[in-house]
Amino acid sequence: MLDPLIASERDPNVLANLARTGMRRRLDVRRDALTGRFDEHHAFLYATMLGRGA
Repeated sequence: MLDPLIASERDPNVLANLARTGMRRRLDVRRDALTGRFDEHHAFLYATMLGRGA
């Protein structure tokens, strides 16, 4: 799920649907958690920490 976030995907529905099988049971909770809490600065930090550049 980090790769799409780093690549600027911000749609909580799209991101929630990327969850693996065991995590898909509570898509509504996951969708709420992914709404509005990740911006370009966070993407830059994750990319830098993972050594993927920005």
